[in-house]
Amino acid sequence: MERLMSGDFDVKAKHSSEEALQKWRKLCGVVKNPKRRFRFTANLSKRYEAAAMRKTNQEKLRIAVLVSKAAFQFIQGVSPSDYNVPAEVKAAGFDICADELGSIVESHDVKKLNFHGGVTGVSQKLCTSVIDGLTTADSDLLNRRQEIYGINKFAESQPRSFWVFVWEALQDMTLMILGVCAFVSLIVGIATEGWLEGAHDGLGIVASILLVVFVTATSDYRQSLQFRDLDTEKKKIIIQVTRNGFRQKLSIYDLLPGDIVHLSIGDQVPADGLFVSGFSVLIDESSLTGESEPVMVNSESPFMLSGTKVQDGSCKMMVATVGMRTQWGKLMATLSEGGDDETPLQVKLNGVATIIGKIGLFFAVVTFTVLVVDQPTNAASLVSEMPVSAVKLLLQSIFNNTGGEVAVNKDGKREILGTPTETALLEFGLSLNGDFQEERQAVKLVKVEPFNSTKKRMGVVLELHEGGLRAHTKGASEIVLAACDKVINSNGDIVPLDEESINLLNGTIDQFASEALRTLCLAYMELEGGFSPENPMPVSAIEGPDFREKSLEELLQLVPKIQIFNEISSREMEEIDVFKGILDNYVFVVVIGGTVLSQIIIVEFLGTFANTTPLTFAQWFLSVLIGFLGMPIAAGLKKIPPARASSQVEFTILSSSSAQLTDKLMLPLCDAV
Repeated sequence: MERLMSGDFDVKAKHSSEEALQKWRKLCGVVKNPKRRFRFTANLSKRYEAAAMRKTNQEKLRIAVLVSKAAFQFIQGVSPSDYNVPAEVKAAGFDICADELGSIVESHDVKKLNFHGGVTGVSQKLCTSVIDGLTTADSDLLNRRQEIYGINKFAESQPRSFWVFVWEALQDMTLMILGVCAFVSLIVGIATEGWLEGAHDGLGIVASILLVVFVTATSDYRQSLQFRDLDTEKKKIIIQVTRNGFRQKLSIYDLLPGDIVHLSIGDQVPADGLFVSGFSVLIDESSLTGESEPVMVNSESPFMLSGTKVQDGSCKMMVATVGMRTQWGKLMATLSEGGDDETPLQVKLNGVATIIGKIGLFFAVVTFTVLVVDQPTNAASLVSEMPVSAVKLLLQSIFNNTGGEVAVNKDGKREILGTPTETALLEFGLSLNGDFQEERQAVKLVKVEPFNSTKKRMGVVLELHEGGLRAHTKGASEIVLAACDKVINSNGDIVPLDEESINLLNGTIDQFASEALRTLCLAYMELEGGFSPENPMPVSAIEGPDFREKSLEELLQLVPKIQIFNEISSREMEEIDVFKGILDNYVFVVVIGGTVLSQIIIVEFLGTFANTTPLTFAQWFLSVLIGFLGMPIAAGLKKIPPARASSQVEFTILSSSSAQLTDKLMLPLCDAV
């Protein structure tokens, strides 16, 4: 079959003529061999269309080249025979100017090149030799050559300053929305709470925006500098040239018109030039013209353009024009004038980001509206659902058993003073339509039990106008709940606190605690038969439910960690000298130093923002001294040998006692701060 097709029908295995294939199709309607069916089913009409399109494109390209040549000659307005050497070029010792050299190479004008005597004639007018190259003996001639023809460097745009990157970072839609929110927050906060108190949230948002902007701008600016340095290093290309009759290495930035450059496969043409000698030279001009087919360069077509690459062969080239007068330099100048256009992908991504920003803004407005509108509704519904007696007792406990105060400032606006916890409780009481002054005047304070670290609660005893005494307490949920035996249900009735209710309340407390929320429990008791300040109140363990459920071994590892000033002592659990090698662990030193520095900043400088009061030198000294007392206690505890299980129990009890002792010494001072 193979012999039949190749011999009788002239159908080759590859690259058969279209006439042979058409003849084969006429004789054989269906080819039985699948391989032949696949190979000889080319669409001849498509081939004809492609060939016609190639011919049309070639004709258009030829016409465009001829038109450009005609236009160039028309613009110059003179014939090659009328060329006159400029006076400054002739005074410098040369017989051809840079513009004339550029026009020869750019237009590939062989006639004009022959008018100047070909490559050899141009070299003579440039005062160079195609064999020995330039001579560097006369430094004045080199300087004049550089002044007349320029240097082989491209004009680069000025690097963008840091503030340009800051401005670009500010154009982010999310940051714009946050900026509007910060402005609104500042106006609303200052109008409602005054300058110092009301500006915290707005200034916090502004600080966050500035932090994001400057971090982004700094990162982009550093990357731009790195890319610029990398681009500079990439452009430092070393080539081989002939000067003074010797072949030597030279940077492309030092090239001058008249230099003889040696090029081989893979080299980039450093400047526009003329072919001197070589073999089988193919130049890839796709970077300039977009044409994928390589261009043959020889003595008949000796023109070589900068930015192109040698695809095959090797040659010697005489440099004609350098720098911005080359084709590559003109292309870079044109691209720089056009600016940085966004790619289609960047346009689409920016569109998606804009849509997401608008959707996020819409939902933010809806959420804000729902929260603002729904907050009074929730407060009103809570008051309507709770029994009147329970609401009255709750308001009485909140407004009397507190260390905060609800005052009216000089502008007639209500202002809540106190710790964040007390402020939150007072705001809750006010949301229940409570009146702070009215509740205070309705009763008489008999006894106030302030908060302390041992009882973990605070309480007051009130004398009611209708007679009788009532005690209100507030504190840690586990402690107060353990002291209660009754609860007010949803109907306002007082019922016993059974096991199921206790488990439900403990589950609620654990759920809030797992969400990093602080829980408080409010309770009251009617005092009958007189009042004694020493009335007992059941107190459970102060460590919390998770602490009580741990085993003895877990407690032995956990107790040293809960001591306030025990970071250094617990660094080496079995060593007496805990300072040995402390500077070797830089992480530990940084953490301790950062903790101390942050505490000093919070106490001394943040003031109202952190709800702190600056300490005197004596108070700082006392604080450090009290904290230091834990270290000899820890050293003494380490002396106790853990030989038996009973010793471990005794060690645990002593460690816990030392922790409680430290709390007793420190917490009153912390409360004072």
